[in-house]
Amino acid sequence: MRKYNLGFVLFSLLILAGCSANKMQTKNIYKNSKIQTYLPYSDLARISHLSLEYDGYLIGIEKRERESLRGIPEECYPDRFSLLSESKENSGDPEIKKKKKRDKNFKRYTGDDTAMLITHIARYFEEPDNSPFNTHRKPYFLYNAYDEYKKDDLNYEDGYEALECLEKRLVSDLKEKVHTWRREPEKQEKPYSHIIILSMGWNNNQQESIYRYNTILDKVKNAAHNEKGDSFNPLVIGFTWPSVWSGIENNWLKKNTVFLFSYFTKQGDADEIGCTIANWVIHKVVLSAKEEFQTDCKKEYKEDFSPRIVAIGHSMGAQILSQAIISKEYIKPEKSEKSELRKSSSESHADLFIGLQGAFSAKRFVANAGWEGSPYAGFKDYETKFTLTSSRYDTANQTARFITGSRHVGGKYGLAYAEKKENEEEKNKKIKKENNEGVFHVIKWTNNYETDLDKLSKIPKEDEKKVILIDASVIVDGCNSSNGENKPNDAHNDILDKDMGQLIWLLIKRFAPFSVST
Repeated sequence: MRKYNLGFVLFSLLILAGCSANKMQTKNIYKNSKIQTYLPYSDLARISHLSLEYDGYLIGIEKRERESLRGIPEECYPDRFSLLSESKENSGDPEIKKKKKRDKNFKRYTGDDTAMLITHIARYFEEPDNSPFNTHRKPYFLYNAYDEYKKDDLNYEDGYEALECLEKRLVSDLKEKVHTWRREPEKQEKPYSHIIILSMGWNNNQQESIYRYNTILDKVKNAAHNEKGDSFNPLVIGFTWPSVWSGIENNWLKKNTVFLFSYFTKQGDADEIGCTIANWVIHKVVLSAKEEFQTDCKKEYKEDFSPRIVAIGHSMGAQILSQAIISKEYIKPEKSEKSELRKSSSESHADLFIGLQGAFSAKRFVANAGWEGSPYAGFKDYETKFTLTSSRYDTANQTARFITGSRHVGGKYGLAYAEKKENEEEKNKKIKKENNEGVFHVIKWTNNYETDLDKLSKIPKEDEKKVILIDASVIVDGCNSSNGENKPNDAHNDILDKDMGQLIWLLIKRFAPFSVST
């Protein structure tokens, strides 16, 4: 009996500490200097050396209580979105039950008493001249919710309206790059080959996220350069979001227990961002800008210089971007479109999704599996190529399997689930239940360039539409091949070395190639 009482007390402490941390997260940050919860997410406006090292943009997201915001929608989700089951085309739809189940999750993701909103859009294009105090790119703000000192009166819709400016700037950026290249080809200033959309995951603050973006892109560019892939010239769009609960924390209990307890809250936050902000950025900003630029290129140059679109996410960042790609249908049709059509203004899709050690369930891709409504089960209807890395050494968040049944795609349970083959008896039992057959194509990575490229190039035709799940245990083992650092207990974060750079480059080379004639 004492064991149960002790367990109840500990659980209660976690709940209380968690609630306390959640309240801290939404207070006015200027009222108490000790509150450090979401100060890191405002750093874009305060620290000049926190710099993206590639041409691109950083979109800063924060979390606030709904009642503290102006412009908040009456529905739990933004007015720019609508439920799948509300569409006029649903009359007699045999899939209506599945749509309603997805809608239920959509409302759950967005129905909290807090809301995610955009507070910064920072532009990094100015090259430093390496003079004193000018060794890093300085941000130019397309949007800064804190443009007034101590401003804490935020409008929810302002961030979405700022994304319209971002779309226009993207078109201009793409045009200017091509114009410069066509005018002065001897400078080898080639067009942007890819727009790389990036998101990091749980417990990665803004500084850590930007550091990781720079590191990953450096390793990918080096891998491309080593094989004379000099046409790899990315334009970057990176998200930073409040994935850290309680921020900088010295309290032992909070640091070691609430830290873990925050997992479920942050999973919900990741899905909310994916369904709404990231969804909008990919489909209404990036892809719309690409389509406009593509049309202009064909008119002016009779050629298509538009970049390929690649989304790369780690851990819960992979959850954000995969959810964003799959949630396109939730964007309301524009007024000029027929109201019964479920589509956004962009007709195209992201070319490639790369989920590095994803912290979401493999069952999301499997029909009738898991408690989440199989939100990704329709992945074959998208032109996007879905690829994932996994490792038997990735032991992060294993307890999720025993609490929710989630088998994270990045860990050993997700890998085992994807590799599982059912016998005939099991198949007969699961005719109307979950069946992962036809969902995953597992590739065992060797870290040999030619061998791995050959595996990617010779995927059987019947497996081409499947999710490519790479067993990357040979490189995701906690040992950093770039600096020799060995952390076997942290294989989940082993994504920053040259080996991972080569893996990412081979996926881009195979599924989102770009070339221009000189």
